[in-house]
Amino acid sequence: MTNTGAPAVLQKVQVPVISKEDCYRQYGKRGGIPDGQICAAYPQGGKDSCQGDSGGPLSVRQRLVGVVSWGHGCAVAGSPGVYIEVSSYRSWIRAHSNFPLKRRTYASYSQFCVATARIMNRLIVLVAVSAIAAGNALPFLDQSDHRIIGGRNASIEEVPYQVSFQYYNSHTCGGSIISKDWVLTAGHCVGGSERLYSVRAGTAFNQQGGTRHNVTRIIRHQGYNSTDAGIPTYDIALVQVTPPFTFNSTRKAVKLFGLGEQSLPNSTSTISGWGRTENGTARVLQVVNIPIVSKAACEKAYKKYGGIPDGQICAAYPNGGKDSCQGDSGGPLTIGGRLAGIVSWGYGCALAGNPGVYTEVAAYRFWIKSNSGGSRQLGIAMNAENARIVRLVLLVTEVALVIAHPFARFNPNSRIVGGDTTSIARVPYQVSIQIDGDHNCGGSIISKDWVITAAHCVDPDTNYTIRAGSNNHEDGGSIHPMAEYKVHERYILDFDGLPVNDIALIRVEVPFEFDDNVQAIEMYNQGEAAVVGSVGVVTGWGEMGEKVPAKGEENLLQIVEVPITSKHSCFTGVTRVPRGQICAGYPEGGKDACGGDSGGPLAIDGRLAGIVSWGLECAQPGYPGVYTEVAYYRRWIRNKSAAEGPWYSLINPFTPGGRIVGGKPTTIQEVPYQVSLQVNGFGFCGGIIISKEWVLTAAHCANYSPYQVTIRAGSATMSSGGSLHQVSQIVQHENHKTNPFGIPVNDVAVMRVKTPFELDETRRAIDLFRPGESSRHGIKAVITGWGSVMEGGVTTEVLNRVSVPLISMEECNDAYKSFGGIPPGQICAAYPEGGKDACQGDSGGPMTVNGRLAGVVSWGNGCARPRYPGVYSEVAYFREWINQKTGV
Repeated sequence: MTNTGAPAVLQKVQVPVISKEDCYRQYGKRGGIPDGQICAAYPQGGKDSCQGDSGGPLSVRQRLVGVVSWGHGCAVAGSPGVYIEVSSYRSWIRAHSNFPLKRRTYASYSQFCVATARIMNRLIVLVAVSAIAAGNALPFLDQSDHRIIGGRNASIEEVPYQVSFQYYNSHTCGGSIISKDWVLTAGHCVGGSERLYSVRAGTAFNQQGGTRHNVTRIIRHQGYNSTDAGIPTYDIALVQVTPPFTFNSTRKAVKLFGLGEQSLPNSTSTISGWGRTENGTARVLQVVNIPIVSKAACEKAYKKYGGIPDGQICAAYPNGGKDSCQGDSGGPLTIGGRLAGIVSWGYGCALAGNPGVYTEVAAYRFWIKSNSGGSRQLGIAMNAENARIVRLVLLVTEVALVIAHPFARFNPNSRIVGGDTTSIARVPYQVSIQIDGDHNCGGSIISKDWVITAAHCVDPDTNYTIRAGSNNHEDGGSIHPMAEYKVHERYILDFDGLPVNDIALIRVEVPFEFDDNVQAIEMYNQGEAAVVGSVGVVTGWGEMGEKVPAKGEENLLQIVEVPITSKHSCFTGVTRVPRGQICAGYPEGGKDACGGDSGGPLAIDGRLAGIVSWGLECAQPGYPGVYTEVAYYRRWIRNKSAAEGPWYSLINPFTPGGRIVGGKPTTIQEVPYQVSLQVNGFGFCGGIIISKEWVLTAAHCANYSPYQVTIRAGSATMSSGGSLHQVSQIVQHENHKTNPFGIPVNDVAVMRVKTPFELDETRRAIDLFRPGESSRHGIKAVITGWGSVMEGGVTTEVLNRVSVPLISMEECNDAYKSFGGIPPGQICAAYPEGGKDACQGDSGGPMTVNGRLAGVVSWGNGCARPRYPGVYSEVAYFREWINQKTGV
């Protein structure tokens, strides 16, 4: 270009890309070209980009390859134009812009076909940086712009769940109706304000007919991202519309695959959409049938790009020719009329050896449920004949809702596999939680008013009834309407759809009348471990696997025994198990709990150790069942139910917890180092100020996230006064565990507060025992806390204090010899006759000798019982650990 000034009209020029070697040679005198740059030029010059073009695009087949950077002169022979190589900075671009890839995306310089090209058609100013920042990026090396390839025209009645997801009233992606007000699409199809989007439903034409619905809410998966190769991960989103769809022959919700249900290789899938055909953009809905490809084959096809992420499936003909492409993004892939996949990405369109890749609905089944409100109206309508059979990963009939494939991998609903029919008198705590008289989940009676179950069994705005005292979920016993329910406030489904904090309580309107068939079950104590190898008893009304029930036994309670497995072996078998869960199963499989059993009991020696939660497969080798660990949530249960259940009898094994028995009220000035650890205003443990910003407590008190815990200091009243301090860091002893007898080992932790304590007469750090320091036996120790003032009582509001003498390790070991004795790093205090002790609620609190910290309240068998001393973590033993973690 000549120096005639900047033109007012946008200019365009075509120049050939040259090799890096050739470009480096031509700029050799200037040191070559840096890494991350490419060149384009005619050998004779004459065409180039110049000043004013800096930052502009260099595109190849409408995909951004380079950004105009520099050159020697303009269009000078032998001096190519130099451009920033986009593929070298793809990760940086993503990291600093987080722009949504609004396409059936496809990767960086590696020529992945990027799919929803409508937005690109609106780009007028081709300034790379601003385009990318706006989310309307040029597709990076978009190889083609094709679409339902090899398909045919279709009527909307064939696929009434298909919708057109529109941006500024123009088709940009497909979507699938899953309920009267929710549409499922791809994560890369959304970005920006809801008001910019709309949904057209009930028509085979994406620009006319049917009904238009405004978008009121968009929920993209929180894990949505893309790999270094540009492959989208967690590529799923939900779109809520108004007004709701009116269902008829042209608008229907599609049933969804069950969580973990496999799409079998070679099964025929149906894909539909309005992308581009061989002849251009399709205005009429297209449909094509394509076989599912095994994950192994798909992984191999995309090996050089890092394979395919978890939660994706593939479909293709070996020789290509049929596929989905841009414009089809977010649209449905169905198998047998049920939604198995969402159009996501692929290399090119319909190319041999390059399958189309789809978000796997089965992997996100519970994410969909939890984020769409878990509506029972979801187009996963429960088939009455099979309502008890589906076993999605979370073993819940309500969630499952779909008939699982017999080879379903993550399929919660099947049932007690390998078990036998049992009487209710054998397990009188078992109940059936029902909706409109139909069995939904199991549960366990823990008091006259309360039932415990799994959180995934409980949905808002659903009226449940409880049938108790019968082994037939359709007849007998007594019916109790629900008065209220309480789901764990931190219950969520994680990125993989696995339930975390899967526990809930239901209070009944009419209390249970206890008799031989109706009884509360005693629960495991806080921190008590289910011993590996011990036999657990699981009961429920799920399906029986391959077992054919005898006539008349279809609705009868089943029972099975399964051994507890180690958390390590369970972790290996199922990849990852969230905290607060335990596992049980035979290595060879054959016996298990499955869907319909969700929420039911896992009992060990007649005590409740677990709640049926989820599993991979049903009774399959190498896949134990996973259960919510009751011991982990013991305090939560107590706090939320306030019931007088049998768990308050603090019998063996031990309850880390406890409280001041036989003591008297005290002031905070007497013990200014004492603090209360609280969650939601409820004091659950004690603690000790050891510096302006650090508190020492018991490790079994440190199972919360820092943001959940506050510390009240400077007050003798647990719920008022003093100052509140948010916890910023929790450090639990790295070797903390419970031994086979349920006794806590290495039971110390430290917590850091965001706002330092202002030390005064009500808040003061305590001096700690030195490493190796000990006190003589018989000397009085002072223990303080807000626990219950009697065994089985509730916590008090006023700080209490008691003095008890230290006893020798020999005496303490002798007292607990039937339980393996006392672990290292623990000391004991007690009166031989009992009567004074620390009990639940005092856990983590101080035991002082002559005003210096000697111990941290840890555990004991009951409270103030004769011959059973209270046991304390020995500060001198852990002194160096404390110093290492806090500097104190």
